[in-house]
Amino acid sequence: MDKTDLIYKLVTEGTQYFLSRPRRFGKSLLTTTLRAYFEGRKALFEGLAIEKLETEWKKYPVFHLDFAGTAGTYAVS
Repeated sequence: MDKTDLIYKLVTEGTQYFLSRPRRFGKSLLTTTLRAYFEGRKALFEGLAIEKLETEWKKYPVFHLDFAGTAGTYAVS
């Protein structure tokens, strides 16, 4: 089910959100989708609702923190 129109709404409304979801409920997919959107990767969104909504596809710097490693360490990409 295509919910990319909700991502566009989330980004463009300019308010703050706290995203709390249960385990195995799509948090990683959501953050990966947001990352691709902010990196301006238009080709990934071909045929989806957000393709018709977004007109500029600007590229923004994205910081990705990965806390999945061993305790006390993290990686930044």
